[in-house]
Amino acid sequence: MEAGEKIINLNFLTNFAAGDTARMKKYIGMFLQIAPQQMEKIKTALAASDWDAVRANAHSLKPQITYMGINGGDVLIKKIEDDAASRSSLTELPDVVNRMDDLCKKAIAELELFMKQ
Repeated sequence: MEAGEKIINLNFLTNFAAGDTARMKKYIGMFLQIAPQQMEKIKTALAASDWDAVRANAHSLKPQITYMGINGGDVLIKKIEDDAASRSSLTELPDVVNRMDDLCKKAIAELELFMKQ
């Protein structure tokens, strides 16, 4: 991804909320509150090698990643969920989780700017 390139694409959310900015901001607000908590749960479960908890938390975060249109986030969160479920590629999982965490943090910063508009 290029420097300065947007992480989020709100097309899905705009369509979902029928262009209602107040409704969009409600969903964004929920994401801003829930996503950091979910990522912490994923990281804690990963550290404990609790693959079922990694999978469950990734699964619950997945639709929100889609709603917020986080570029590349859908692929990363699905890989986290699938690898934890199948107990495969576990040595790669910490790197994937870190990339997802970084992506979420960048998306959160963009969404916070949108909320101020």
